[in-house]
Amino acid sequence: MKYKLLLILTIASISVKAQQADLPNYILASQISIMVTKLGMPVDSAASYLTVLGQFKKTQQTATDVFYGCKEYDSVFDFQITESGQVKIIICDMPVSMLNTAQKAIVLMGMTATGTAAPPGFTAYATPQYAAFLNPEARKGYLGLVLVPGH
Repeated sequence: MKYKLLLILTIASISVKAQQADLPNYILASQISIMVTKLGMPVDSAASYLTVLGQFKKTQQTATDVFYGCKEYDSVFDFQITESGQVKIIICDMPVSMLNTAQKAIVLMGMTATGTAAPPGFTAYATPQYAAFLNPEARKGYLGLVLVPGH
């Protein structure tokens, strides 16, 4: 038990230092890489990976979207859902300073850059099951990372 607590505190400490030094936030990157495997599942299943450490909280829910935000990271995750509540697309808005974190998440998901057509400003990455589109500055000061099922 003490070992687990020490490990969690060590990872949290490294994560805070990484954010300050523009290094990837490995905790958030790993949470994103796990969330992509939850596309097509209930939103609570996918969002549970964000809320496990208590940093992200549900901020808003509509008929088509469920939003989770984190003030510490100045980030918002938009889970677009079907009528039955299954996640169909995950949109991550993070500060541009977290570009390394988004890129680390893409690597952890095993994705590689593809020649697939992407929306203007985005780069496409994919595995056979999932795809990601990354725009280093989707809007001023924020990057956009869009996760979708592969075809």
